[in-house]
Amino acid sequence: ILNALAGWRLTENKKRSTKREVHFLEPSLHGSRIQAETLNAMMTVAKNSRAIGQKAGLLMAQVHGLDEMKPWNHLAAMPALSGEAKVYD
Repeated sequence: ILNALAGWRLTENKKRSTKREVHFLEPSLHGSRIQAETLNAMMTVAKNSRAIGQKAGLLMAQVHGLDEMKPWNHLAAMPALSGEAKVYD
């Protein structure tokens, strides 16, 4: 789906832009009301801070008794720390 949307955007931009070339991110940036520099800064901070998220993932895995978190485990409820887990019908 994402590839189809990206392809559609590229095709639309080619049809619309006759005066100047439009970068493929420009419509998304405009829709989000941010500039490319803002997006680049956000991506840089996210990349530089990924160790925090990775550490959180490992700690969550330990709480669940796993070696690593799988995608479906991220939405799982926290296990009971003491006593039995409550199950609601």
